[in-house]
Amino acid sequence: NAGTYESFNEQNDASFEFWFRADDTGAGAADQVIWETGGTGDGASLTIRNGDLAFIAKDGGNSLVASTPIPEGEFVHAVATYERDNPGNTDTLTLYLNGIQAAIDTETAVNDWSGGNGAAIAGANSQTGGSGNGFNLQAGFETFDGQIAINRFFENTTLTADEVQDLFNSVAAVPEPASIAVWGLLGLLGVGFARYRMRKKG
Repeated sequence: NAGTYESFNEQNDASFEFWFRADDTGAGAADQVIWETGGTGDGASLTIRNGDLAFIAKDGGNSLVASTPIPEGEFVHAVATYERDNPGNTDTLTLYLNGIQAAIDTETAVNDWSGGNGAAIAGANSQTGGSGNGFNLQAGFETFDGQIAINRFFENTTLTADEVQDLFNSVAAVPEPASIAVWGLLGLLGVGFARYRMRKKG
């Protein structure tokens, strides 16, 4: 079952980090919700959809969508960064996979990415945030089947490409995968969602 908690209620810059391994992303595998906040009006989510990893942020009729294929049966590092109104009123969503930029999208007026509905890890909290505008994340989506090792939220922060690479290297540099501190789903739910506030560089 999914671990649920209150909505983020955020409309500022943000970054989201995940280390996870899905049990099955091959042909015929179920679509899955890794993380979400909000609902069908305003919200955001990280899902596995048709074998691709997708981060979606939605504010009413406007959406930011970044997706990329992921390897099957491996731990992967995913970071999504959201930057509001830079330049002008353009919002930017960037998705990184294993330290490398994999996808980017821009749109205007995607400000309320969190919505008011509750959030969840490894599933949905009644609704999957970001659903709509051509992306139905409700029907056929299941709870996440696999392991989540790290899940961190960086508040008011758009991580740079170098900072994302450093986060990846800090774990990937461990010689033996078995020595990485990896929790299964139950372990993760016991630890909770780590929230960080980083000072912006100026």
